[in-house]
Amino acid sequence: MLLHGEQFLEIKKFPIPTSATLVTEARVVDILDKGKAASVTIGTTTKDKSSGEVIFENQATVFIRGSGGFGGPSKGADRGAATAVNTPPSRAPDAVVEEKTSDDQAALYRLSGDRNPLHIDPEFSYSPFLLLMT
Repeated sequence: MLLHGEQFLEIKKFPIPTSATLVTEARVVDILDKGKAASVTIGTTTKDKSSGEVIFENQATVFIRGSGGFGGPSKGADRGAATAVNTPPSRAPDAVVEEKTSDDQAALYRLSGDRNPLHIDPEFSYSPFLLLMT
C-alpha cells in the first residue's frame, strides 16, 4: 500500500569525506491528506559526528494508499529546493547513458526479501489504479 513518491538530496559538503563517522537524524517534514491516500515526507540531516558539519540533507516522500481522508491539509508548505520547479535546459544533454537491467532483476530482488508485487508482476504494475496515482 506504499508507493515511493519523490526523493531529494542536497550535498552540503563537497568533496564528500571518504573517511568519517556520520550521524543521521530524521524528522517528519509533512503529512498531507490526499483524499484516498496520505503523503508523508521525511527529512534527514547527515552530519560528521566529530565536527557537527552537515554533509547531506535528504527528503523522501511516500504515498500510503488507503490512509487519506483524515482531514489534514492537502497541500504542503514550500520546502525550498526540494519543491522547486526543475525546468530542464533547452539544449542537448551533456551525456546519455543507457543501461538495461537483466531480465531476472525483479526475481533477484524477490529473493532478497522484496515482497512488493509491483516489482515482479507485470499485470500488477500496469493496474489502472497505479496509472491514476502517477
